[in-house]
Amino acid sequence: MRLDMSKRRKVVIGIALVCTSLLAYLGFFGIQTLMTLEAHAMGWTTPFLSKRPLPITDIRVSQAQGASLSYLGFSLEAPWEVEVSRTKAVGRFQLVAFTSGNAMLIANPPKGELVRTIMGSAERQQQNLRNLFGENVFGSDFLLLQTIYNATPSDVQPFESRRDDASRMVLLTLKALLPPEKDARVFSIHNAAFQGFQLGDPANRPRTILLQLFSNEGELDVTLLQKTQGPQPAITQADLNRIIQTVRRAESSPAGPTGQALRFSQTSVTPAADDCGLTAYPISRSTREILADAPQSAVGPPNSNLIAKAAIDPDGRVTHLRVLRLAYPEAGTALRNKINTQAVDEIKKKHYPASTVDGKPVAACSDLGVTIDLR
Repeated sequence: MRLDMSKRRKVVIGIALVCTSLLAYLGFFGIQTLMTLEAHAMGWTTPFLSKRPLPITDIRVSQAQGASLSYLGFSLEAPWEVEVSRTKAVGRFQLVAFTSGNAMLIANPPKGELVRTIMGSAERQQQNLRNLFGENVFGSDFLLLQTIYNATPSDVQPFESRRDDASRMVLLTLKALLPPEKDARVFSIHNAAFQGFQLGDPANRPRTILLQLFSNEGELDVTLLQKTQGPQPAITQADLNRIIQTVRRAESSPAGPTGQALRFSQTSVTPAADDCGLTAYPISRSTREILADAPQSAVGPPNSNLIAKAAIDPDGRVTHLRVLRLAYPEAGTALRNKINTQAVDEIKKKHYPASTVDGKPVAACSDLGVTIDLR
């Protein structure tokens, strides 16, 4: 009987010690343990959270025949031919459709938009975030995204301070909102003037790949859209490298006398043959004559893009021009002509990048676009 009582006493004492230790642990590390479990659960449901930015190892650049694009104050090259009829402005975005079946969305977010969105307008909230993450994290959208993308569930540990684990949980929550797909991979990218991130690995043929590029002059977001299966050619890393390495600030035109800003684009550039079928449309004609030959129907969806076909000489000058679609077709005749006159006048004066064959400048046929923003 005494032996049984002794055993029971030892068991009770053992249980008491375990409970005491557990209570002490929970008192010191309970919150951190719960955050650790939550972080790992988030990692299971969203694999992207466990991935940090990696350098691009495939540095090949596509040399395929493509198009030079210029939208929203930036220019770049795409290794695909543009389908002009489906290319249009959509709110803050420029949609570019390609004959390959793929598409591209281009956006130019306001500088520092992400930082301002997260910081909010309340001074107390801003100070709390600075205390939690430090001042440097909010120096730019690039620095903030770099911090977010480098956060992983394994950074949240039960023996860290509550403050550190709380800050990492905030970063993981933000990171979960950013990928175009839950299992996307993230890469570091750069060219001579820009640095940023690529979300999506073309080797897996994802539906969406996002390029985020930053410079001192602003941010450019390029979203590539493709079908995950079918006969359409898949987007490759060499294709993405062509875009990344050619992104630069485009020359901007000042507002014209009608109070409008013009943005130029050039697509579907091919070597010229027989004036590109535009012999009857020399650039020497007056702007009024050029506009008179354009389709004048006011029926159609509103748009701000003038579309034209042009023959361009080896020096980059337009020699022949035919307007295929007027901007703002819904406007009255007088106003429509006034709006489009400035665009045609600027096309006449503009020099375009020379096309080359075997390193030598050649005449080329091209689709030209002018986005007209009324002010």
